[in-house]
Amino acid sequence: MEMKNVILPAFVALAALGSTGCASRAILSFEDHPSYPVTDLEVFETKSYYVYSTHEHQFYSCADAGDKLVCKRTCGGQLDVQCPNDVATSYGGKSNVR
Repeated sequence: MEMKNVILPAFVALAALGSTGCASRAILSFEDHPSYPVTDLEVFETKSYYVYSTHEHQFYSCADAGDKLVCKRTCGGQLDVQCPNDVATSYGGKSNVR
């Protein structure tokens, strides 16, 4: 009975630790269209978790709406076209999808 009281909280703590992480994004390039009020963004997103990390090369098309840009992804997410991405573990394993 006492062992059960120790194992369950330890399992919950490990599961929570493996599912939490942080994300960072870096703008690699942006380019304004010469004729239309459209800006293309190229972004590299990294999500790091306790055991592994994911990297996604994202592309956005942004429309000028006065004092702000309204951006929509052109790949990944719920779209049919996937962005280039990879998954890396802390043990050196890596998978690349294009």
